[in-house]
Order: sequence, then structure tokens, then C-alpha cells
Amino acid sequence: MKPDPRALVDRLRSIHPKLKRLAVIGNANDTEAWAAEVRRAGLEVVVAKPSGADAVPEALRGLAGKADAIWLCPDPSLVTPQAFQAIKQFSWDHSAPFYAPTAGLAAAGAAAAVSVVPAESGRRAAELVRLALAGEDLPDLVYAAITDLTVNPESAAKAGLVLTPEALNKADKVIR
Repeated sequence: MKPDPRALVDRLRSIHPKLKRLAVIGNANDTEAWAAEVRRAGLEVVVAKPSGADAVPEALRGLAGKADAIWLCPDPSLVTPQAFQAIKQFSWDHSAPFYAPTAGLAAAGAAAAVSVVPAESGRRAAELVRLALAGEDLPDLVYAAITDLTVNPESAAKAGLVLTPEALNKADKVIR
């Protein structure tokens, strides 16, 4: 589940205040619509839609110099060890912090993760079931608004992001 675009932008800017341009890597059907909402939340967005994990390195080459940071959508076809390694190395080589959708990916080397809180996912799903059972129309896109921010100071530094003490205090979890 992708985080609410407004929550994502707020959480990322809490640790990366100068963030203006975000590269979004994803190939799900809703990637463009989600990216449009990130734009409305205040960031310029460049979308790369690799056909699969093997196409991620080529997509990254096309992003060089076009973004201040990279967001990997929670897409199982793209979140592979090889694609993750390619994004992480690109991030470090191009001083563009790599942000991921799960705390585990931050622990593995992303600069930070903005992840949906599991209880919020369940609450949101239950709300949608209630609406469906009541015969209500369901929205096309649904996001869980409550997120956790996990930061990896070592990976952030390798990508050129200096995490201030204030930024670290805004994180829900800091990888040490």
C-alpha cells in the first residue's frame, strides 16, 4: 500500500527540507495517478516505469540529474535484491537519497522509509468494506494516512543527505 502522497511529502521534507524534485520508480497501473497526487502535494515528479526489475538500471540512467531524491514504489515486481542494489548505488553515486516504502529496506540501505502503519491499513480496509456493504461508491485510489518514518543516517550520508538532530528527532525509528 502506498502512503498518502501528502503524508509522504511531509515526512520526506521533515528530513530533506530542500527536496523539490522526486523521481518515482514504479510500474503499477496507479503509479501515474499517485505521482500526480505527489505533484499536488508540492513536489516536481519524474516517473520512471521500468518493465521489470531487470530494466531498473536503464531507468535510473534516464533519471540522472533530474531529481533530488528517488522513491521506489511498493511494487513486488521491482523490489528485488538486484534492483534494490542498483537503486542504492545510483543514489550514492548521484547524491540523490533513496527513499523506500518499508523500514526493512531502510535497514538494508535506503536513506529512509515512509511506510504505512499496519494498523492503519487494517482500519482503512475495514472502512472500505463498510462502505461497500452499505452500497456506497468506493474511491478509485485509497491511501492510509498514518505513516512511520525510518531513517538510516549512514546511507543518507552516503547519498549526500545531512540529517540534523532535529530531523532525526522527527523519525519514528533510526537505524543504528
